[in-house]
Amino acid sequence: MKILMLFTGGTISSAVSLGSISPVSHNVGTDSRIVNAFISAYPEYEDKLTFECDYLLNKLSENITLYDWDKIVKAIKSKDLSGYGAVFIAHGSDTLAYFSNMLSIVFKNSSVPIFVISSDKVIGDKTANGLINMKTAADAALSKKYSGVYVPYKNQGKDPVLHKGYQIIQSDILGSDFYSLVSKPVYLDEYRGFTKKVILLKSYVGADYGFVDLKAVDCVLIELYHGGTSDFNCVKKLCERASENGAKVYAASLISGNDIYETTKQLRDIGVKFLYDLTLETAYAALSLGIEL
Repeated sequence: MKILMLFTGGTISSAVSLGSISPVSHNVGTDSRIVNAFISAYPEYEDKLTFECDYLLNKLSENITLYDWDKIVKAIKSKDLSGYGAVFIAHGSDTLAYFSNMLSIVFKNSSVPIFVISSDKVIGDKTANGLINMKTAADAALSKKYSGVYVPYKNQGKDPVLHKGYQIIQSDILGSDFYSLVSKPVYLDEYRGFTKKVILLKSYVGADYGFVDLKAVDCVLIELYHGGTSDFNCVKKLCERASENGAKVYAASLISGNDIYETTKQLRDIGVKFLYDLTLETAYAALSLGIEL
């Protein structure tokens, strides 16, 4: 099976030097150190898989921009994927969930599965999960049972899990484990790039969004507390300013079918658009892509 292996940087493509983790430079056209490490760790796959490597970016994922996302999407779309059994994308873990949710929206109709592969530590660290995550992707690809976007990931002390790209959420701080939420997919009919400017605001005690410049913003997305709430007076003031600037205010995430708090009802009544049954990461990507939610 032929695998299209795309590299964007991240810890999986990095090494430790002088106490700092940095992406390692690649010579385009040469064998990948990651592929070589994978075959060395799991030699039984040498006769099962061949890798065509393409180095799109070489960044730590916290530095990736929407421009970079556009470059990656266009690179995949430029390929005739019918000649491949799967696409593997090596990516950093810091923005892994945002990236995977975005890919799930854009590549809804891809019959060739796309696996986003990351590592909690550099590949040279024997405790890293990167090669195990890659093996999980390889097994799924060889089974020929999958389409769409997936994230193989092994949490500490657990078996690897194959997350759906539109259900995985960002890893908690002070940890490196990933989990999924039951959420619905969002699909894009035609890719036109990231056409909307979205600002993401967090709910927190004492929140004050008055300093946020809304003049160049199309959408404001508020990350709600787990109860589907946020500070009413704070958000009300935000909505008033957003209306003056023609920006829409959205809020995520909230499970449908449950009783809602009075605060949630008050926010809805002043025009906040609640996005039900969506991960925050899906909501952000969808709004940035210009989808009307």
